[in-house]
Amino acid sequence: MLKKSLEAWYGGALNLQGADYSLYESKAKHVHAFRHGEPNGHFKIDLNDPPGYMTLVEDTLIWSRASGLDRTARTICLFNITTWSLHTLNGDAREEIGRIFASDKLVGFAPSGTVCYVWSLESREKRRFRVPSPELFQSVTCRGNVVACAACLDAHVLVYIWDYCTQQGRSFTISFDSPLLAYPTPE
Repeated sequence: MLKKSLEAWYGGALNLQGADYSLYESKAKHVHAFRHGEPNGHFKIDLNDPPGYMTLVEDTLIWSRASGLDRTARTICLFNITTWSLHTLNGDAREEIGRIFASDKLVGFAPSGTVCYVWSLESREKRRFRVPSPELFQSVTCRGNVVACAACLDAHVLVYIWDYCTQQGRSFTISFDSPLLAYPTPE
């Protein structure tokens, strides 16, 4: 009966094949505590000093954290709310974290220079790519295994697309009079 109740609660996400009664009992206590607002543990994140950035992607909570006496954010923290595991990520040379971006497969940040750091959420393998100008980090985003950077320049918008798996990138421009841009042309 306990196994059937747990399977219904977890919706098939928990593999109970070959488990013994102690696992059933432990999981049932966790469910009971959750249902009654008495969690078995908690995790506190302070984003007030200095102001931080936080996002939730799938089961991973991602935020930047200050380090050292200068209170500059130099670390990205990844907290998996399913496995209750915490990982930290840093650049190669203690770079200050600029724009953080994340997808269901990647997390990364663009510091003030021309190098962008990207990690796989699954393997935590770090890769980096370089852009010709830091202006390309005016806007950074990612989807799946692809990172896109863009800069709004005087004559056009410059876009750089980089693939984490192949580590290949390409750039293209979009004219201001293109129908892809929804704002008026600069005078």
